Amino acid sequence: MLAKIVHDVKEKSQLVQWKNTDSVIAWFKQLKNKERLKFIQFDVVDFYGSISEELLEDSLTFAARFTDIDEITKETIKQAAQSFLVSENEIWIKKTGTFDVTMGGYHGAEICEIVGLYLLSQLAEVIPREFIGLYRYDGLAVSNARPRQIEILKKKICKVFENNKLKVTIEANAKIVNFLDITLDLSTSIYKPYMKENDTPVYVNRESNHPPNVLRNIPLEINERLSRISANQQVFDEAAPPYQEALDKSGFNHKLKFQPPNPAKPKKRCRKKEVIWFNPPFSLNVKTNIGKEFLKLVDRAFPVGNPLRKIFNRNTLKIGYKCMPNMASAISKHNSKILRPDTRPENQQRCKCGGSECPVGGKCPEKWVIYSAKVTEPVSGNFETYTGLTSRTFKTRKQEHLRDFNNSDSRIKSKLSGHIWDQKDKGLGYNIEWSIIDRAPLSIPPPENAYSV
Repeated sequence: MLAKIVHDVKEKSQLVQWKNTDSVIAWFKQLKNKERLKFIQFDVVDFYGSISEELLEDSLTFAARFTDIDEITKETIKQAAQSFLVSENEIWIKKTGTFDVTMGGYHGAEICEIVGLYLLSQLAEVIPREFIGLYRYDGLAVSNARPRQIEILKKKICKVFENNKLKVTIEANAKIVNFLDITLDLSTSIYKPYMKENDTPVYVNRESNHPPNVLRNIPLEINERLSRISANQQVFDEAAPPYQEALDKSGFNHKLKFQPPNPAKPKKRCRKKEVIWFNPPFSLNVKTNIGKEFLKLVDRAFPVGNPLRKIFNRNTLKIGYKCMPNMASAISKHNSKILRPDTRPENQQRCKCGGSECPVGGKCPEKWVIYSAKVTEPVSGNFETYTGLTSRTFKTRKQEHLRDFNNSDSRIKSKLSGHIWDQKDKGLGYNIEWSIIDRAPLSIPPPENAYSV
């Protein structure tokens, strides 16, 4: 929804909004008379958190000049930006309300882009649109004006953001800037990789438990990336050593070598296929070729002539392995769970079953429990085990199960009641042993317990 709006606005407005480093380099290359230009670099402070509902509304109104946006679409976009934080059984919201553009998700990034286009449309009244661009909250412009005039432009840029209740840090009259992961030099027309001070690249070890294609492509991708953001062989050779050292430490034998990027070939227009992905975890300890067996299963289940063959075949069902969490991650997750303070309320009620008659040893009034029911057939001794979870008392949940055992219409309410009724249909008896396995984590509390921050 938002992605299409952003695409239409960018295409029709001709505003410069970068998607990645490659697009920044393309913009830098097409600048003429670079030796006469100077950079103006700015950064929007806390951009995501500073986007108000009013600013988003203004941005969508601006976007409606280039593409169709109805009121339902507007409302959907705004409602998707409602957010809150849950911590220790409490809900926290901003003092300004539940509207908040969060970082780390597609929706937040797309809102950031549509607001950025709206801001660029205003900045285009200060600097020609082809000379100013924005990547999320990082902006860059060039001008051939004199230093004092550039300082005036700088103040006008700040005024645009101030009018939209945003703050920026800005620097002007520079010939060299570090932008994203590259350094741009107007004096020499050179661009090169940029790495922050004391920043050391680290890669997974060649012997690690990752899919072979992932390990195989790590050095190739690094080589290709460095080549793309290096203006020439000399720049590449100067930037390569720390990356080469990191690869060597990780056990790779690849030698980084400059490869001039090939001009992009026009892609053939083809119809997009709907693909269903199967993502099994990868482990070197598994000898079975999961991918091969999966595709064989697809061929066997949906042979030629099957009415579902058009939907389920080797072209529409793809397999891609996912990596297992590393040991440090698994240990950290386990320790966090064990050491986390137990915020669940203690049971204040007493068991009224009468001592030994309680099926779970006096724990029936406990809430938030994971429980088990072992159903045994008296004659054969065969048994099935059902595991459940409840936020209410175990006693309440057990009574619900017992009612389901006496009402045939309730056989579909749980696997346990379904199994009991299967036993009855066969004329077989059963015995049930109840037990509490563990206490369960609390779920999200009701909204009225929200706190403002």
